[in-house]
Amino acid sequence: MLNQVLKEYGEQGKELGQVQRICRDAMELYSLIKQDKPFSLDTSVQWLSSRINSSYIWPPVLYDNIVVDVEEPLPDESTLPETVNASFHKIMEQDWSTFGVSQIYQDLLEDCSFVTALISLLRNNSQQLMSAITPHASSERFGVTLYFNGCRRLVEIGNTLPLVENDTHSMFVRSSTNNKLYWPALLEKAYLKVHGYGYDFKGSNSSIDTYMLSGWIPQFIVSYQVTDLEPIWDQLYEPFINNRVVLALGTASDSYSGEYKSNHDYSIAEMDGESRNIVIKNPWRRSETVIRFKEIFDHFETLYLNWNPQGLIHKSINLISSYDGNIWFKFPQFKVSNSSISRTCNVKLLLERHLKTSNNDASINVGIFKTSGERLFRKGIPKVQTFANNTNFHTSEFTLEPLESVTVVVFHEATSSPDTFTLHSYSTETVALTKAAPKFPYTKTLEGHWDLETCGGNWSFQTYVRNPQYEVVVPECEEDVQVTMSLHCELDSVLVNMQLFFDDTSSPFKSQSLIMEKYSPGSMTCNLTLTSQQRYKLVVSTYEQDIMKNFKLIVNSSCSLQIQPISTRLGLYVKPFKFQWKGKNRFKLLMKVSRETVINVHLWTPQSSMSNYRPKIRASLFYKNDSSPIQINNDFDDHLFGIWLRNLKIDSRSPVILLIERFEAGYDELQGQIGSNHKLELV
Repeated sequence: MLNQVLKEYGEQGKELGQVQRICRDAMELYSLIKQDKPFSLDTSVQWLSSRINSSYIWPPVLYDNIVVDVEEPLPDESTLPETVNASFHKIMEQDWSTFGVSQIYQDLLEDCSFVTALISLLRNNSQQLMSAITPHASSERFGVTLYFNGCRRLVEIGNTLPLVENDTHSMFVRSSTNNKLYWPALLEKAYLKVHGYGYDFKGSNSSIDTYMLSGWIPQFIVSYQVTDLEPIWDQLYEPFINNRVVLALGTASDSYSGEYKSNHDYSIAEMDGESRNIVIKNPWRRSETVIRFKEIFDHFETLYLNWNPQGLIHKSINLISSYDGNIWFKFPQFKVSNSSISRTCNVKLLLERHLKTSNNDASINVGIFKTSGERLFRKGIPKVQTFANNTNFHTSEFTLEPLESVTVVVFHEATSSPDTFTLHSYSTETVALTKAAPKFPYTKTLEGHWDLETCGGNWSFQTYVRNPQYEVVVPECEEDVQVTMSLHCELDSVLVNMQLFFDDTSSPFKSQSLIMEKYSPGSMTCNLTLTSQQRYKLVVSTYEQDIMKNFKLIVNSSCSLQIQPISTRLGLYVKPFKFQWKGKNRFKLLMKVSRETVINVHLWTPQSSMSNYRPKIRASLFYKNDSSPIQINNDFDDHLFGIWLRNLKIDSRSPVILLIERFEAGYDELQGQIGSNHKLELV
């Protein structure tokens, strides 16, 4: 097949070198396909992020060879503003040089952020920007490589630009000294295609646009984040002089300075080390302004930085994330580790939220916490301070000691559909960037809800026993089991708690809880040590009664635990009853069944709280005809939650008497329930 391509192209007089390159690339691609290795999840996410607005913009298959079809015209679908009388025309002649690049300017198109980015980069990087376009010759279409959605991508555009009718103004970026310098406008056209608004542009910021053009790491410093600009000058001056950083400034949307327009970006063209002045260039004008660096936040809201990644070790990882409530354990989390045993490592961490069809202005943030790199259940000790923003990019920087690890947590607000992110690391030493694993190897997630029947409130209420309960069984282990439990309510303002008791079927809730924490809003997390071959009962509760909300329970443990929900019902059939003591100290209740059945009995004094008086009571069960005992209890108990008779078998040989006694006579009320797995009759 390739031989036939070579023959046909040769007969048509095509450039043999280009044809050979196409064939070589085809062979290399075939060898990759022949390996039959499935895409990793990371690579799959990268390719799935190729649909932006109405276009598919793919990563180049072979990064060192970018090939486009130079003869096939590409229909122009770019939008033009309704207020401008313009139409698309082919570029007939253009200059593929850097002459005039220092005199480019913005005209009618409101893309000051992009032109500012161009001005900042062209100061020392004009050849690199021009090399992002192929071919450097007359062509029906051009390929432009830009950085977005996690990697470098190939944007194809047609050989046309919008010309304004009967006007000296321009709809695209121009040079005031070279009217044939069109390649910056091709970069602009590709950039506008990615954003989906065409030449009816809706705005961006200079740092993001610089990243898209060059892959240089974006960073924002907002005026409220700093009080002293002198250290920032010391940090930026030498890198700026040596082309390791480019800088720009942005005004606020409500700025009213006479010299600087609101919601507008300006390039920093020069930094003077002696006076500590900077030269500011407005993308509209050829003139420049000089101000003192320490005064920039008197006029501007944001300092934009883009760091040259050359010389840094770059790694990235892709992820798709849906907001799952304010559950830390479910947030995207990553482990970053310094692999060096002797050298510290400087790390810049860039979170990039991928572009989608619709704008996404939900805020994002990245927290870096001092850990061993494990997945966190709750906020840890911050390694650095970070600030949320809604720009789709977030950069943080920190230093790792030899072999040090941290946990990186990605925060993002809820959106209508899952968000796709790329987390980039740029480091002076090799780092390991991986998904953070839980501290222990076994994790279970259980979901439940509180409602009018299952929300008994906190442990000071008699109704506490109605709360959702779980049996926790620890298998035989060589050592004690380390456990982290985390409870999360869907509403952050609801006060929640957990209690863990030894599972005593004869006297539930009599032992002291192993968890002695206060109720906390929205969630709580605790660390425990459990004993091998032991059973426990876990109760999850809210502070108030009758809350109707869902919850999630996450358990991470060093050994696999059996965790099963326990029904709080006494049986399939439940018979409630109540009576007044009326000055007596004993009461008999008669029941009968038609077949053998298991019953459970719960007795309690209603309207009771921790501080109320409760009579001590006991209960026994025996057959009426021969007084043979089923269960006899000698001890009286005044527990807030009442007393139980558990899992007792009775049959139909005789009616059964439930004898309820109190320590001293009284006049209050007693309530109870009898549950059974077959029908039971009270007589």
